[in-house]
Amino acid sequence: MNRATRFAASVASTVVALAFVASTSSAAVLVNEPFTYPDGNLVGNGGWTAHSAAGLMPIQVVSGEAVLDQGSGSREDANVSFSVGQSATAKTYVCFDLTVPPSITGSADYFAHFRNSATFVYPARIYVRPTANTWSVALSASSGGATQFWPSELNYNQKYKIVAAYDASTGGVELWVDPVSEASPKISEVVATVAGDAVNTYALRQGGGSGGMQHVDNLRVGQSFAEACDLPVPAGPATWGAIKASYR
Repeated sequence: MNRATRFAASVASTVVALAFVASTSSAAVLVNEPFTYPDGNLVGNGGWTAHSAAGLMPIQVVSGEAVLDQGSGSREDANVSFSVGQSATAKTYVCFDLTVPPSITGSADYFAHFRNSATFVYPARIYVRPTANTWSVALSASSGGATQFWPSELNYNQKYKIVAAYDASTGGVELWVDPVSEASPKISEVVATVAGDAVNTYALRQGGGSGGMQHVDNLRVGQSFAEACDLPVPAGPATWGAIKASYR
């Protein structure tokens, strides 16, 4: 086999290898939900099921977004299962677009969280907190109310990228607003008593502790920050430069 033939064969095998790595990386995207359904009930689409108050004030899809309507009385909560179950020591990330209209009232209440279908720990609960003319986002590792608050106020009717993570090995939770990377500013908390919860679904909640709406779009759950936020994932050590260098 001459040099040209060997080089061509190496290129072909590398393309196959890179495609395999890319496919295994994407397999770790546990949920990819753009909410591209007709307007109407969310439950019944894309694997979403109700786990509380099924059919009562059901979560709606409106113009390609999930709309949560918070208020008094029983209201539907729904979840979607991961494509791959997480272990009791795994770290899981979620990323979604969030828009809050100027309608929220009352105290901070949570609207989204990780979930284990067999438990009620619900780690990394994400809250909205109304203020006079703005709102903010907050976080808790589990029950007991919001404990960590985003340090700056957010604007109504503005879309924000929200990222949260739950580390089952420690009970740690983290939250970012419009991050450019995992090293961006965040809020966090560690509660060891919630460690070991092997989450396997992501949930959207309509609670009674506050009023108003949240619009959620482009929800992704992954085993890494990059996967959840749909960022480039390094394919591996093989590069075209390395291939060329090996045949000089």
